[in-house]
Amino acid sequence: MPLMYTSTRSSSSPSAVSSTFATAISSGYAPDSGLYVPQSLPLFSPGDLLAMSGQSYPSLAYSVLRRFIDVGEIPNEDLREITSRTYEKFEFPAEAVTVVQPSSSPSSAFPPNAYVAELFNGPTNCFKDLGQLGLINLLKYFCTKRKRRQTLLVSTTGDTGPAAMRAVAEADCPLLSVIVIVIVKSESVYYIIIYNL
Repeated sequence: MPLMYTSTRSSSSPSAVSSTFATAISSGYAPDSGLYVPQSLPLFSPGDLLAMSGQSYPSLAYSVLRRFIDVGEIPNEDLREITSRTYEKFEFPAEAVTVVQPSSSPSSAFPPNAYVAELFNGPTNCFKDLGQLGLINLLKYFCTKRKRRQTLLVSTTGDTGPAAMRAVAEADCPLLSVIVIVIVKSESVYYIIIYNL
């Protein structure tokens, strides 16, 4: 049975909303205005996690996404292509997220076993690249497969807009567009800027 998605608002009856991954990712909100979540969470054994620990970031993304997307919706080869393409514009594609261990000297604010994930290696140098590029590549896949137009509406006061616009532009899919509403405050006046890409 394929992995299905339900709504956070239908917890008393999880089958009240039952959608495929393609529907969930293309819809935004569930019909009852809740967020889509898997009806059941896939399990990762300690052995699975150990095997994933040595993978490149695109391979790790594939291994995790494969558990959340039915192979009937996106075949293995297509999902590998999507995860590979998602991170190819990163400074270090195999290590989209670099993890460093900061100094643990007595004057350091970090405890001895602390690690820091650097999330700024994407094309717009903001952490939103990690999610936006993957989301846009998945939407591109479903738009192309269904031959149906998809428009993303993004409202932001920060770095979400540039990451979304860059991801859509690089996807180069005529069926996919984004409208970004940027809210900027200058002194006591709010300005709304609308970009349509």
